[in-house]
Amino acid sequence: MSHRTFDDPHGTSDKARQGLLDNRCEHKTKRHRTLGRRKRISAAKRQRIKDSNAKRLAKLRKYNEKVQAYWRGDIEDHPRLRLS
Repeated sequence: MSHRTFDDPHGTSDKARQGLLDNRCEHKTKRHRTLGRRKRISAAKRQRIKDSNAKRLAKLRKYNEKVQAYWRGDIEDHPRLRLS
């Protein structure tokens, strides 16, 4: 059923018919000329994941260095792990 409403209850006017035709194709997927956009979006997602993993690993490395320093006796208190 159409999402649009018209003044003409029977849908016999040209405006109503064209609105229904336009609305029929409203939710189909776009297939042409979308490959480049899809590739750019996918590359951006992969880059975001790489960046977040790099940040997480950097924090973990710093934490591990502090833990090793604690066990060597260089610092007094055991460090707390804060990844978020």
